[in-house]
Amino acid sequence: MGQPIIVGIIVILFLATGVLLSIKGEEKKSIIIANIHDEKLKKDYEKLEKKGSAVHDRYN
Repeated sequence: MGQPIIVGIIVILFLATGVLLSIKGEEKKSIIIANIHDEKLKKDYEKLEKKGSAVHDRYN
């Protein structure tokens, strides 16, 4: 009789964990998008690209 209750509690815990991980993922995604659209970061990256930075050269 108690087994379905335990299974229900476990399912609810898994769902809650999924929701929390989804929220954290969305926060990280929005931070990354905000950084990509930041004009100062774009200008800094363009300067590094013109100089031929070590990171840029290593991956090309």
